Amino acid sequence: MTPMDQSLLRVAIEISSQLNMVTDRGAIWLPEQRWLQLVRLRRRYELARQRKWHHAANLTFNQLQHVLKSLQQDLLPLNAAIEATPRMVTASAREILADLRALQDEFEDVTIDRKQKEIAVTTESICLQNIDLGRFEIRLNYANYSDDAGQYQVIALEPNPACSNDSVTHPHVQDEDLCEGEGHATIDIALRQGRLYDFFTIVANLLRTYNDSSPYVALSAWQAVNCMDCGHAMDADEGSDCEKCDTPVCEDCSVTCPDCHRNFCCGCTSECEGCSERFCHSCLITCADCDADFCSSCLTNERCEYCDEQQNEEKTESTTPIAAVQSDGLGEAAVSA
Repeated sequence: MTPMDQSLLRVAIEISSQLNMVTDRGAIWLPEQRWLQLVRLRRRYELARQRKWHHAANLTFNQLQHVLKSLQQDLLPLNAAIEATPRMVTASAREILADLRALQDEFEDVTIDRKQKEIAVTTESICLQNIDLGRFEIRLNYANYSDDAGQYQVIALEPNPACSNDSVTHPHVQDEDLCEGEGHATIDIALRQGRLYDFFTIVANLLRTYNDSSPYVALSAWQAVNCMDCGHAMDADEGSDCEKCDTPVCEDCSVTCPDCHRNFCCGCTSECEGCSERFCHSCLITCADCDADFCSSCLTNERCEYCDEQQNEEKTESTTPIAAVQSDGLGEAAVSA
């Protein structure tokens, strides 16, 4: 037996020993992350609704519907998985060894780290609907197999994440966590039985497919960006960047300053107190008296219309001469007829 085979055998024996320690029913998986995602989306929806951000509220509501549908799909196989767990027959050390050898024929790269208790395989470059997502590493931690059916990560080796969310490296992978969907029960059973070859190939096949009913980010919006004002998803060639803060804004939210004719987001513009048009902050001038912001057309002598009138009235009052007033008969002596 070669040194490699001896190393594989030790890993197989270790996993087999852990499988034999698994209790009759094992741990019960619940879609907690999906539920927490629903809670976060509901909060965002309520906030958008309260602030009357109608487009953002509609967008969030649609996301709520997608996530709720995914949650329903996650719950469907749960009962089947629970019923199947007690009757599972776990793989022997010999069968696990055969799986480890088969993985080396199936994947271009297989690494086993006995110190970290990890088995990792590398997929080919994944391309979905002409979007190259690069290669992925499926990394399984087989430590404490008796407490759980194994923890695994899906890591993008040449990440091409969604423009709207850097943590989504695949439509069904967020923060290196795979949304297994209907494949959860199959994956869970494969891990609990110690069928490592089945586990890795199932996960790899999920990465090669796209379910348009429950993605974290849809492929149609993969290269899109979100308007920073309303949240609307735009293609890369849509909208424009604010010329002050460089944030992307859609055509509806983009504000063209009437003075400098440059494009800005709403946050980098303010209304003129006189004409109510929106100007960039650089083109607004503060009234010398009332400290309110106005455009140059609404100022006279560096003052707004109201303050300028007040100034003129004060000048008029200060320059008007006071007429002499003399009461009739005051200081005159009486003259007899």
